[in-house]
Amino acid sequence: MADPAPIPPPNPGKKAPAPAPKPAASGAGAAPAPVAAGSENPFLGKKLARCTVGQRIGRGVTSHVFKARYEPLQKDIALKILTLKGAGAEELRQRFVAEAKAIAKLDHENIVKVLDVVEDQGHLCILMEYVPGETLQDRIDDLGSVQPRKALDIAAQVARALSAAHETGIVHRDIKPANIMLARGTDAVKVVDFGLAAKGAANRVGTPLYMSPEAAQGKRIDEKSDVYALGVSLYQMLTGKHPVTGTSVKEILAAQVAAAPPPPSKVKPDLGKRYDDLLNRLLVKSKGYRPEAAEAAEMIEDLLDEDAPAGTQRRRPARRPRKKSGPGAMVAVIGLVAIVGAVIAVMAMNKSRETESGGATRAGTTAQGGGTAAAPVAEDPAVVAKRKYDEAEAYAAANAADHAGQAQRWSAAEKAGPGTEWAAKAAAKRADAEKSAAKAKEDADRQDREKKERERLAAEVKQKHEDFAKLVAAFDFSGAASKVKILGAPEGTPPGQWGRRVSRVMLLGDTFLPKLNDGLKATGFPRNRVDPAAPDGERLVGAEKAGLVTDNGGKRGQMPWTALQPKGVFRIAERVTSAKRAEDCLFLAVLAMELGLEGESKMYRESIANVDTTGTTVDRVKEFFVPE
Repeated sequence: MADPAPIPPPNPGKKAPAPAPKPAASGAGAAPAPVAAGSENPFLGKKLARCTVGQRIGRGVTSHVFKARYEPLQKDIALKILTLKGAGAEELRQRFVAEAKAIAKLDHENIVKVLDVVEDQGHLCILMEYVPGETLQDRIDDLGSVQPRKALDIAAQVARALSAAHETGIVHRDIKPANIMLARGTDAVKVVDFGLAAKGAANRVGTPLYMSPEAAQGKRIDEKSDVYALGVSLYQMLTGKHPVTGTSVKEILAAQVAAAPPPPSKVKPDLGKRYDDLLNRLLVKSKGYRPEAAEAAEMIEDLLDEDAPAGTQRRRPARRPRKKSGPGAMVAVIGLVAIVGAVIAVMAMNKSRETESGGATRAGTTAQGGGTAAAPVAEDPAVVAKRKYDEAEAYAAANAADHAGQAQRWSAAEKAGPGTEWAAKAAAKRADAEKSAAKAKEDADRQDREKKERERLAAEVKQKHEDFAKLVAAFDFSGAASKVKILGAPEGTPPGQWGRRVSRVMLLGDTFLPKLNDGLKATGFPRNRVDPAAPDGERLVGAEKAGLVTDNGGKRGQMPWTALQPKGVFRIAERVTSAKRAEDCLFLAVLAMELGLEGESKMYRESIANVDTTGTTVDRVKEFFVPE
């Protein structure tokens, strides 16, 4: 849960933990993400690939990126380390190396550079250029949108980077603002995370909101798919919104295929219509009408030149020569027509001569001496059948799993020599292959049904966990306790850890409302301590399932739970309980943990040992928390 503002603990001598600083973004790997204080970093300070590993600056599903010091040159770099676990580890290793080789071939000022790929201490590592700065997504999140001229300049640099990649046969496959770095101080663009871009790799889609229509349909992805994603990113920079949206991945993919995005001028009228045509061309659904990256760069730079202040000249890369039609082209076309006409005339003359000869060749006599040509000798059916049988047998040996393909070839061998022993053998093989094909289809259908059932059950369990989390977020612990009884541990959560959470929620289900209700009735609490807009003198005097009971000079009302933040709820709980009672300290420690206030939870767990005179509450702590 969100933690909007620190609240001083009851003990003034003990300071609350300071928030973790936001790390600088890096130009390598996954989009940089801040690492919470105390989060596990097993590589911190270690020597790996001749580097001293520092702070984690990004993470993905299969790799982590760290800022590191390359000791031989005493230079900061970005170190990407592959996580190899479980099934498919070898395939991940091969893709990881392919990624490094793909990026290493790209030498462009707007593409992050690969320095080396090393395997050290069982870890695969890519050493890459470190780019201090922020991602384009960070910029959009901070500002809402990007000033048009700056947006065009960024898009032009990305387009030039894509053009360089496409010329070497590399498709990025996941262009989006989170994979576009802006160098600190200059805003120079560096395109990062070619993790999906291995040359010649099978099609793999990227992020749905930036996915091209052909990718959304599972069709072949190519260079123009990157251009579509660039168009989405430019649209987002200019308007602060995505051209198509949806409430689910399925809806988003359907919109990418069929929905026409509104022109930027409709979304943000102050832009005017000058960018509508450019975005319309970049986001056209049929990629056949979509420009290549180099052409897109020129279109963007043309707009930049139009926007340039008077008397200035912006540096831009040289344009690639375009093919133009003119007098020379017309002469070539006329020449080609003349050649084709001459060929047709020669063919007509030959045909005429052949007809005049009386069709001797077709009648079986030679044009030279009038003798009869030898009739072709028919091939022995057994020989033909044997050859077809051998071909079918070779296919079966090379394609053991393709039973349907085997059946087709055995059938062809059977028909090639009816009545021969090879036809009989082929018929038997065909029957076996057809049975195997039927069995394989049956197994595949069963596996598909089982997979769909597993997915259905998984979705059902996921929904139940989401419903449970919503109840906790709404401080409805009694409702959450009734749900948690029938829930198993979510995927990725150890059973022991989940069991302790179940115990915490069950405790709060029994005690949260009664404790707050009894305490507020006895002492009251100024509402403006948790709601600055509340009138002076109004107090909180009770707690119910729907919210807190308020009193303002004898006039009763209600403050819904949705109007409260976790810190506010915890502040009230501290007021109506006593830090000198071990049971109250345990209640506060459990409540703080479920509200996401881990610092306060730890503080009250430590307080239990100081106030528990019998030792019974200390023994209960392990029911709710992992022993420290």
